[in-house]
Amino acid sequence: MVLSLYFDGSLSLVGRGGLVNCDPDEVAYPDTLIRIRIKPEVISPYFLSLVWDSEIVREQVRNSAHTSAGIHKINQKAIKSYVIPVPPTKEQEEIIFRVKKLFKVADEIEERYKKAQAFVDKLPQSILAKAFRGQLVPQDPTDEPAAALLERIQTERNASAYSPHFGTELHQLRPPLKT
Repeated sequence: MVLSLYFDGSLSLVGRGGLVNCDPDEVAYPDTLIRIRIKPEVISPYFLSLVWDSEIVREQVRNSAHTSAGIHKINQKAIKSYVIPVPPTKEQEEIIFRVKKLFKVADEIEERYKKAQAFVDKLPQSILAKAFRGQLVPQDPTDEPAAALLERIQTERNASAYSPHFGTELHQLRPPLKT
């Protein structure tokens, strides 16, 4: 397992761990990383990665982090002092099985959410298209067709353009008020 001692100096990111599933021969780790070797017969690497992200360990990391110039760090001595719950191997396997099952369910829910969100994003456009096609409400056969209505409105507008009062303001058309 490889642990980040600090990422950007933030307390929420200091000590975050990541599981590396290979054993590279020659690797030089920067001072921001610590490699932890574990005994797989005692604790499963995957189980350790789950526990490492738990609040039990995160609280210990936050409490042991020290800062200089606003950059939070932890050291090997602090890491060695952390209390990590280590149940029997069979129990670890059962916990891992259940967690993976829950992650699978979470992934399925996320996928459904993304599909639902895509549908919701397209909904206003689809409603607008249906409105223009007249498919939102049942149509009354006695209703005037839209084309005829638009033509009638245009004719009325054209007729009003030649009205003797066209362009006259309202106060010029009414008689003055008596006081």
